[in-house]
Amino acid sequence: NWCLDSDGAPDITQVAAGHLWIKITAKGKSAHPGGDTPWVDAATELTHLLVAMEDPDKWMTYEKHPLFTSLGGKPRVVLGLIQAGSAVNQVPDTAEARLDIRLNPKQTPERVLTELNALIAKVKTTDLALDVTVEKLPGTQHVPYENWASITPDEPLVKTIREVSLARLGRVPGFVGSRAGGRPDLWRTGTKWISWSANEGGNAHAPDEWVSIDGIYKSAQV
Repeated sequence: NWCLDSDGAPDITQVAAGHLWIKITAKGKSAHPGGDTPWVDAATELTHLLVAMEDPDKWMTYEKHPLFTSLGGKPRVVLGLIQAGSAVNQVPDTAEARLDIRLNPKQTPERVLTELNALIAKVKTTDLALDVTVEKLPGTQHVPYENWASITPDEPLVKTIREVSLARLGRVPGFVGSRAGGRPDLWRTGTKWISWSANEGGNAHAPDEWVSIDGIYKSAQV
């Protein structure tokens, strides 16, 4: 079985590295900012960890891949949401951050979580007040790297797309890497996920995201 995902690019996705979504919750001790009562600012403590996580080279192990040239060929840690406190004149006793970690091929969410726990232990050696918990969120998507070995030029649907594209569009689609999830739900059913379209677009997940109407028409032709 195949699933042709027409939300793809003009080249065929040969491997999708996936992403790990996590929630980090920091605990502190609330107090009045103008008083002498001891406190622990949960927001500040959380920030210490987030800064330590920013550079993946300092805490992750990963390999570069020839199809992953974006982001300097590295994984990326993105802080998507952060929330702390309930009043401007109160030291926050809790703080929460939600992060999107875009993986490289061969990385797994489980290994990254293990490496994150090691980083937390390291930060705690110099920041004794750090008290955090990490939770993997349901939006995490990852397809085992070995599954992608089947996406080759000889895979029947891939071969057909390339042949018909040459006839209809005058171009043979190449192969690219994707930092998207790769649809693990489909792979688990025994279905091979093929991502391709003739669409051209840009500014994804930002204001004025766009796609070419002509590209949609060409995809339909193929």
